[in-house]
Amino acid sequence: MSCKSLLFFSLTPLLAYSQEKKGISVGEPPQDHSPAAELATFKILDGFEVNLFASEDDGIPNPIAIRWDEQGRLWVLQTSVYPQPTPSEVPDDKIIILEDTDQDGRADKRKVFAGGLVQPMGMELAPSVGTKGHSVYVGEGEKLWLFHDDDGDDQVDRREVVLSGFGTGDTHQNINSFIWAPDGSLVMHQGLHCYSKVVTAWGVVKLYGAGFWRYRPKSGRLEAYPTGMPLNPWGTAFTDEGEPIMVAGAAGMYWSRPMEVSTSETDVRGGNDTAKDSQVHGIPHFLLERFQLPYGGQCIKTEGLTKFCGVDISGNPHWPDNMQGEVISGGFFENKVYRHKLRPDPEFPSGIEAVDQEPLISSDSVAFRPIDIRFGPEGALYIADWYDPIIGHYQASFRHPNRDRAHGRIWRVTAKGRPLDQGTGRWASYQKHRASLSGLPEPDKASYEAEAKNVTSENPRSRLSGVLASARLGDIRTALRVLDKPMDSYVERALWLAVHATAKSWKPLREEFFAGIPPTHIAFLIKKEGSAEVKAQAQSMLASASLADNIKQGLTLGLAKEDKSTVGLTAAEASRLEQAAKNAVGLRDLIKSKTATEKLRAAAFVKLAIVDPVGAAAVARSTLDGIRSVAVMRDLIAPLLVVDAASKSFVDALKAKPCSADAAKLILRVLTSTGRSDAALTSVLTGILGATSQVPAYSADWVGQLASEVKASGNPAQGKSVFASTLTNCTACHAIAKTGGTIGPELDAVGRGVPVELLIEAVVWPNRQIKEGYIATTVTTADGRTLTGYKISDTNGELQLRDFTAATIHQLKAGEIKSRTDSGSLMPEGLVAMMTREELRDLIAYLTTLGR
Repeated sequence: MSCKSLLFFSLTPLLAYSQEKKGISVGEPPQDHSPAAELATFKILDGFEVNLFASEDDGIPNPIAIRWDEQGRLWVLQTSVYPQPTPSEVPDDKIIILEDTDQDGRADKRKVFAGGLVQPMGMELAPSVGTKGHSVYVGEGEKLWLFHDDDGDDQVDRREVVLSGFGTGDTHQNINSFIWAPDGSLVMHQGLHCYSKVVTAWGVVKLYGAGFWRYRPKSGRLEAYPTGMPLNPWGTAFTDEGEPIMVAGAAGMYWSRPMEVSTSETDVRGGNDTAKDSQVHGIPHFLLERFQLPYGGQCIKTEGLTKFCGVDISGNPHWPDNMQGEVISGGFFENKVYRHKLRPDPEFPSGIEAVDQEPLISSDSVAFRPIDIRFGPEGALYIADWYDPIIGHYQASFRHPNRDRAHGRIWRVTAKGRPLDQGTGRWASYQKHRASLSGLPEPDKASYEAEAKNVTSENPRSRLSGVLASARLGDIRTALRVLDKPMDSYVERALWLAVHATAKSWKPLREEFFAGIPPTHIAFLIKKEGSAEVKAQAQSMLASASLADNIKQGLTLGLAKEDKSTVGLTAAEASRLEQAAKNAVGLRDLIKSKTATEKLRAAAFVKLAIVDPVGAAAVARSTLDGIRSVAVMRDLIAPLLVVDAASKSFVDALKAKPCSADAAKLILRVLTSTGRSDAALTSVLTGILGATSQVPAYSADWVGQLASEVKASGNPAQGKSVFASTLTNCTACHAIAKTGGTIGPELDAVGRGVPVELLIEAVVWPNRQIKEGYIATTVTTADGRTLTGYKISDTNGELQLRDFTAATIHQLKAGEIKSRTDSGSLMPEGLVAMMTREELRDLIAYLTTLGR
């Protein structure tokens, strides 16, 4: 199995089927809802104990955020209205202050600070200025509020709208997880389906899709940072060194520093003011996705793709010495509380690796949903437990009767035999920081200029900070100096974003701007911006006879296209290929030459497919039956698949003279492993094999019968062999535990929340389930090439496609395109035609085990 149809499952947590021992997204409610019954399901790490701090009896059903004030009181944001009020319901979600007055570890005093809220998702206490009580930032729907207690009675007196226009396309992705950053900004998150246009005193700020915000109360400035990945960020904690550790509910732990270049105001319409608003959201969303970064898009290396919600970092005398500095996070999907140790990334030196530790808590209760994590003043860990057997609203009806809107807990975790803290450590540091925010100056030009000098530092992480500071200054010349030092993926990511974020300062291209810049810097700028507009300007500049040598070399390098057919050839071989390529006869002779290496003959065949597609198809047909390897068959067939005339001629050749059954099987596996969907070729091959009748028409009954077989007699061990075999070539496109291809999504967690029926549909009929934005586009160019990829953008007369196998971007002007169609899922139809029912059954059984 291969390609993008299963991306739907990697991005979106779905149903867990009822036959599983424990549901994940949708489960049966516990028979006993008491805190004691839930506590009994906890497996607690040795050396720790858990007690109930507060429950629904304290008026906190479905707690969604917890924060501490300087007095040691816990503020709880709760929403029983989620995911939708009933028609007759008057929403009354609340902010509640809980206090443990006798210090016995159990809340004994409760005060409602504010009520009447409607599905609030974020909360953080502000430094109180001009009031006797506290002020609190609250994210509710499209608004960021500031609630004031003017008289000190712990009840809101004034509600001030700070900003409005935040996206509300998906409730649990609305602005959430507020925290004060070391620089004094309020960091907030939003998810994939939120489209925000926020009005500020400095203009409208847009963030379309997943990302995070920085709000600066003193100036009223709001900065947007699109992320692409993570899709649904939900929580940030800052290390003692100020490094931001971000977690996401749609899977992953992220070190967000490389993302801190704001591109939200980058206009991708190319000056076309009539373009749709969705085309003005900064860097196109797909460009921000995982292929730009290692570890499946995560900015922190972890094992697999875990779903997190809420995060804090240990750092107080009560916690064990060997567990200081650990990242503690809520595992709402797996009913766990996770621990990770941070260390430098050994492969990418500017990055961070998170090493998985034994969970602090694991529960057998599907209702245990740890959704926020905070260390308290005495050093204990407090866990906001949403408590609901159903999470999200993709998987079940808004009005599903099993949704629990009546219960919720705050659990308290302490270390056995260790004295409690007295309000020191990270808790005290954060409270001190929050109190001092009103006197903290905002970062200014001088501070950014000082930091920008780090681009040439010997420390990789300092170089990254220098790129970020240069981008904030709009100084791409300084940022590019980092290219003179060793690079890694994270530094390159930030520099790539900086190219786009600073575009207004260097576009259109000017000779004076490039004065003194090394050619490699100019080339990076041209290639990473990559638009037809910039390339045309570069071509125009090259016509100048007086152009300085550094500029001429840089522009030439930036415009150069790599001839992939010559990669790996010696200079002599490349020269021989160039001579042969003058006509089709020369290429055919070179292909037959006994003195040519395999690489040289393969390169000649690539060129022959372009120069003489009919002849190339004939050469391929005459060679087919002697091939016994998928790899060799791929080298032979792949050049034909990207040239429309060659592909059609190859089909005609097979119709005239069918190949052997073994060759047909190998070609089908080539299609699978390269993500190519060719209906005509697939049809003739399955005809040769007599397998056309083996793919049934869609039937819910057929799916149900196979699902029953999977659950009753499926053999995951045998299915794993099917997955890894050349029969399916699944590993050519999909990775599990970092092993496999990158064309399709990683499948580490595909079995956790996906019902078996949907897995069957995805494998047998891949075009029934295609995630929006992941439909492949096939283009036939005017010069006869066939290109397949995901559309990145289609603006100002230029189509940009990302090639799946080469991870390159094809930029095509309207005049270069002969025809264009949406080709659906890249996973080939008819994959199961080559499989027995038992093989299909076992493959599905194996997929259901992934992530469990």
